[in-house]
Amino acid sequence: MKLYISGAPGSGKSTLARQCAEKLNIPLTSLDQLLWSGEERRDEGEAELIFKKVLAQENWIIEGAQRREFFESAFFCADKIIILAFPKRLIFFQIISRWLKQRFNFETSSYLPTFRMLRLMFVWVGRYRQDIPFPEKQIILKNRKDKHEFLKEL
Repeated sequence: MKLYISGAPGSGKSTLARQCAEKLNIPLTSLDQLLWSGEERRDEGEAELIFKKVLAQENWIIEGAQRREFFESAFFCADKIIILAFPKRLIFFQIISRWLKQRFNFETSSYLPTFRMLRLMFVWVGRYRQDIPFPEKQIILKNRKDKHEFLKEL
């Protein structure tokens, strides 16, 4: 099975992707981790090469909100495209909650939880594009109940 999970920052993509990966025993790739090696941004060519290796696998789960041109091929390859389309007020709450947990070391993150990063997350939510191709492959989850139902039926 090949699942692509998309949604605005703070929508719960990483959590849902981990839950799906555990339930299905399928490898998970985060586009954030693919683009970054620690605190260093990978060269585009290196990231694209790694991404092509992921797509060549028989089963995968990819999660992320980035829309780089070479990432678009994952939509074509995916069996299902899961879109987390939660209300913005819930996403903003989740961003603040996660940021506070990271800021006070209750949760780890791959980035430094600064005020600048918090502001950027709000900006990215506003810029997130939901115009994803292949509507016939899409499952749109609009709230937590939809998410729980999806996981139950998976």
